[in-house]
Amino acid sequence: MYEINIDTIDALSGTNNTDRRKLFAWLAKQPDGVRIESLKIQRDLIRQNIEKKNSANKNEFYYSFLVKSITMMLNKELKLKRKTNEEKAEPDNTIFWRDVARASQTKKKRQAKLAKRIKTGYIQELIKLRTAGLSYRSLSLHMKKKHKISISAMYLSKIIKDSIKGYTDG
Repeated sequence: MYEINIDTIDALSGTNNTDRRKLFAWLAKQPDGVRIESLKIQRDLIRQNIEKKNSANKNEFYYSFLVKSITMMLNKELKLKRKTNEEKAEPDNTIFWRDVARASQTKKKRQAKLAKRIKTGYIQELIKLRTAGLSYRSLSLHMKKKHKISISAMYLSKIIKDSIKGYTDG
């Protein structure tokens, strides 16, 4: 097991044991995208502060920056962002972590619904047009003009290829 100096973690992260327990309890309730984002923020913080790392405090160093990343996320979530020198030095892209996670989840839900709608209502027509020689870009424009469905050519190609594969497999 690792030997960890709690005093070093307290000093590096600026938290105490009770605060860390609350932070990790909050993180445990978050979706996977948010937890992954905390690790990405930790990675960025480690890269920015690599000069503070030495072989004696290696484990404390990594853990304290995970605690800092979760603290940043929770403070942003609660709109209680504290003005410290370290927060001022951190990159601006970490501020929008929650919006990015929510946007990616919404996009996945929208794409799944769109794919289902196309597979149930329009796939036969699209396959006929594709075999007639239309490009995926043309099919995308066709869907937009005729059916008022906006879909990228790349995503449309994926749906059509999956459907054709399903017909040949089934």
